[in-house]
Amino acid sequence: MHRHEHVVICIRGKGKAVVGKKIYEVKPFDMLYFSPHTPHQLKNPFKKPFGFLCIVNAKRDRPKILT
Repeated sequence: MHRHEHVVICIRGKGKAVVGKKIYEVKPFDMLYFSPHTPHQLKNPFKKPFGFLCIVNAKRDRPKILT
């Protein structure tokens, strides 16, 4: 999770987005909006590659690993 909002754009294959306690399947051209402090994770449980763009300022707000 991060202190800032951001958007992820899926560009290749399909994957799963875990957002809080919900799970969404995503495919190319799907966009995901994450509000600040929202726990999230992108996963690829499939055999084909999954790619996405996530543009954030890493120096401003390092990701926090969820435990």
